[in-house]
Amino acid sequence: MGVGVAQPSPWVWHDVHQQTVSASTWAHHWVFIHYWAAWCHVCASEVPAFNAFFAAHQKQGVLVYGVNYDGWTGNALRQAVVRMGITYPVLQEDPGIAFAFQDANVLPETFVINPAGKVVARLVGPQTEASLAAAMKE
Repeated sequence: MGVGVAQPSPWVWHDVHQQTVSASTWAHHWVFIHYWAAWCHVCASEVPAFNAFFAAHQKQGVLVYGVNYDGWTGNALRQAVVRMGITYPVLQEDPGIAFAFQDANVLPETFVINPAGKVVARLVGPQTEASLAAAMKE
């Protein structure tokens, strides 16, 4: 597994609502980058766990972002987010290059970045609220 250190700015992305998201705003936060696809049944099955994890931890500064594996943007991406019931932010661009993520070869896949900006985990396969919380203890 390739583990790197987050390089803040100049990396900037946009979520499905056209809100700007910057890597520099991720400093001092736990960040979860969740790769999913609409055709991936396992991805769909774990959405409730990610929604619950995000709702339970966002006030503590934990950030969760979805990224569509197929590179969808705009209306197609917004429709998929609604169909899948995703309530955490979903990015239109892939932040993986900023963090030197290895390409996802199995879905779902989640990268965990600690508050120091280091990629500390690559979670492959379906996750639960408990497994996501445990990743912050590593």
